[in-house]
Amino acid sequence: MNPPWKIVAAHYSASQYGFMLLFSITSAAIPFSFYFAGLHHLDATRAIVTGALEPVFSVLIAAVFLGEIVSPIQVLGIAIVLSAIVLIQRPEGDREAIAVEPIE
Repeated sequence: MNPPWKIVAAHYSASQYGFMLLFSITSAAIPFSFYFAGLHHLDATRAIVTGALEPVFSVLIAAVFLGEIVSPIQVLGIAIVLSAIVLIQRPEGDREAIAVEPIE
């Protein structure tokens, strides 16, 4: 990460600054805006669990498009996250009630 004074000292052209601005908006600002807007349509529990999809897709995209090797522990983590998401997204009637006794 470069501090602002290093970027200014590099003496980029106007078109290069324009490209950097366009790239930052299209690669970060717009996708994250859609992502966070979508999370508003979920209750807190589902939003937290569904938010865990980001690292799962990061690992999978890196494996598919960049040839990264996925370790067994990463596969286990992906399986756990996906299982949790499937379980939490089930309708309320399909879940078993878990009785929690208060601690006295």
